[in-house]
Amino acid sequence: MTEETDWKAALPDELKANPTINQTESVESLAKQLVDSQAYMGQAIRIPGSEAGEEAWQEFNGKLMEKVPTLMHKPKLDNPESMAQAYKQLGHPENATEYKIAERDVPTGVEINSEPIELFRKLAHDAGLNQSQFDKIVNGMTDDGVAKAEAGIQAHNDSHRDLQKEWGMATEQRMAVADRTRREFFPQYPEATELPADMIKGLYEMGSRLGTEATGLTADLGSQVVDRLAPADAQQQLWEIGKNKQHPYWNSSDPEHKLWVGVNGKYIKLISEAYPQM
Repeated sequence: MTEETDWKAALPDELKANPTINQTESVESLAKQLVDSQAYMGQAIRIPGSEAGEEAWQEFNGKLMEKVPTLMHKPKLDNPESMAQAYKQLGHPENATEYKIAERDVPTGVEINSEPIELFRKLAHDAGLNQSQFDKIVNGMTDDGVAKAEAGIQAHNDSHRDLQKEWGMATEQRMAVADRTRREFFPQYPEATELPADMIKGLYEMGSRLGTEATGLTADLGSQVVDRLAPADAQQQLWEIGKNKQHPYWNSSDPEHKLWVGVNGKYIKLISEAYPQM
């Protein structure tokens, strides 16, 4: 009888039939398995049973997270403390002021309103956002703000170009009238060149009417109302002159005929105002 069979011979039949005993070659091997098993049991974390209470589960979760720190506990959606702990693990800062806002390069002339972003800090913190989530939303808000500002600048420039085409050679002098009206009655507004085109036209019309009836404070405003015409007005006047053969331009016996003819006459000036691109 070998040593292998000697130690197994003394065991009860039910142990002899155990697969673990069958696969164990010696007492030394069995002893090693016992030691290893005890060491494993010391490291093992027992999963609470179905009857375990909240305290047992908290203890289990604590041991598990200690052994495997990369794990994340599933929060209870209806438990604010549980949710706050989960948000903290995901990078939620302690205070809203800890969110960092990166500097952005924006196009010339575009100003970013920081007030909505500062307001969003508190909302983001209340919602449990981390820095990465905060960045994505703030960048989206900034991109949208830049796009709207650029569109506004483009619309402003386009409207001013259209106004210049409409006023032609009278643009500079009419802008001066509009700006003086602005300074006189609406000093809180920026210079006329920064105002919308429709507002500039309104200021000019106001200044023109005041100029013909001005007294007192507005008297000097009237001196700025000019005799230059916008292209559409000059074209209309040319058409009227063409239809009126009694006009001084056609009537050589009229005392003002000489003022209208010739290269320096009013008629040539009227043509240049009607067609400033010629």
